[in-house]
Amino acid sequence: MLNITERKEIEAALQESQEIFSQLAENIDSVFWVNDPQNNQIFYISPSYERIWGDQRDELYKSPHSFLDTIYPEDRPKVVEALANFTENVIIVFDG
Repeated sequence: MLNITERKEIEAALQESQEIFSQLAENIDSVFWVNDPQNNQIFYISPSYERIWGDQRDELYKSPHSFLDTIYPEDRPKVVEALANFTENVIIVFDG
């Protein structure tokens, strides 16, 4: 017989954590996304991105740096430099 109680408890805790994250992500008034800069891949973009930036999240998933087009030209080099300094998975937040 196999005791799966611990595994079930871990799965329940993970599910609860995912639900909390989902509630936060769906209701926060800030734009944030989770990405892997090493692979230039975005894992998640908060829904407020569309409201605040006026662009579809699908476009950002397809082209992770497309948001740079909406940044003032004189500010872009600073943003690009800051993003280049990220070497690990990060969460980026922009307040709305």
